[in-house]
Amino acid sequence: MAVVRCMLESDLAEVRLLLSKAFTAARRMDGVKEPRIHLCRMAFLRMYLAANPGGSFVLEQDGRLAAYCFSHMWGTTGWLGPLSVVPSLQGRGFGKEIVQVTKDHLLSQGAEVVGLELNAQSSKNLAFYSKLGFVAQKMTVDLIHEVPRAGSESKSFQPALLSKVTGEQQRQLLEYARILSTSLQPGLDYNSEVRLAREFGFGDGLLLLRDDQAVAFALIHAEPYSQEEERFFLKVNALQVAPGHGDEVLEGLLHALSKTAIEAGLRGLHIRACTRYPKAVNWLLSEGFKAVHNELRMTLDGYPQTDDPSVVNFSKWE
Repeated sequence: MAVVRCMLESDLAEVRLLLSKAFTAARRMDGVKEPRIHLCRMAFLRMYLAANPGGSFVLEQDGRLAAYCFSHMWGTTGWLGPLSVVPSLQGRGFGKEIVQVTKDHLLSQGAEVVGLELNAQSSKNLAFYSKLGFVAQKMTVDLIHEVPRAGSESKSFQPALLSKVTGEQQRQLLEYARILSTSLQPGLDYNSEVRLAREFGFGDGLLLLRDDQAVAFALIHAEPYSQEEERFFLKVNALQVAPGHGDEVLEGLLHALSKTAIEAGLRGLHIRACTRYPKAVNWLLSEGFKAVHNELRMTLDGYPQTDDPSVVNFSKWE
């Protein structure tokens, strides 16, 4: 008998093994030349579980772990993943069941956007999620660039790392970040993700200020997610520019990110960029960023992103 329940920290050791095994098998089936997915660090999975403990689930079949699914809530933006089913148990409806439970939970939390990202080459997964009510949207692209970047830092901007301030100043910066996010997409809020990144030692929040106003924000991770991953990139999992601001602010933010990477002993920037915002993606490519990977974004029918594609509102749903 299959039973779905909330994921517990005691489940994470099994979840970690299943994630590596299932994703490796899927990548091999999709023809990926180097399909092996390394084991995640346990701290990374604890951070993912802490992001939405009531909305992350496991499915047990006869008392044994058969599937799992994580989820996140960024204000009113919800997304699910990663998700895996034991390869030998696929085709029994376990994936459909756990996705339905996770999706229903996100909606019960007030999610106005519900989505996920998947391997763009996986026709099997595309068909699976389409049958569950998800609609294909634009691609997301991983862009990389070595640091330091050329040019001098603009004196017009003041970068501020949230970990470098405390008390009222930190609360003010978090409020700046929330206001910026909601100005781009109503209800969007990264404050909990910033707190978790700092609490689990993976990253920080970076704001770019001009005249005491936030004109850009980035959620950054500086530590690798797997035990075998080289510590090389500063990973930018969210990147936002305030409405009405253009390339000058993007340039200023990239300089601040490069400086942060250098100070952390990292040699490159890794940005998850969404082709929903083509002007910003094209600008990064023109600045020398290289595309190394892509994913397909899907949103639940009736719960799409509603922000303006002319802005900069990158995020990573993975």
